[in-house]
Amino acid sequence: MPRRKGYANPITVFTNVDDFVAAGYEVHLNLSPVVLRDGWEADWTALLRQLDDVLSPVAKRQAAAEVILLTHNRDLHEVNLGWHPRAEELLWRPEIQQPKRSGNGQENVRYRNDVKRAGVARLQLLIAAHAPWLTVRYAF
Repeated sequence: MPRRKGYANPITVFTNVDDFVAAGYEVHLNLSPVVLRDGWEADWTALLRQLDDVLSPVAKRQAAAEVILLTHNRDLHEVNLGWHPRAEELLWRPEIQQPKRSGNGQENVRYRNDVKRAGVARLQLLIAAHAPWLTVRYAF
């Protein structure tokens, strides 16, 4: 998975998991946001394989993950159009998204139920194939 400017290298973050586990912490992985786009499965496969390569057996035994697919909103979309218009082509996808009112009343968009269901199912299959030790606590 190519490193994107402004983001921590996930492999560096993953190698720190063992330090926290050794210090007595229970470490869960937040796999989010999952952005459904061309190539997402290959990128997540690479990430899961790298995760499998760098975590110790001790860390793997206690690992659990939360999986959250992308939720977006029009205000952020408008801001991002000025900063990262190409990224918004991947994030703002009205043809596969539906409106959602968040708990705080904000109007958001998320993947349509059928798209989300298929994405979650596919990611769970990828986890089972490439990181079978990783328990998914919840996925939505």
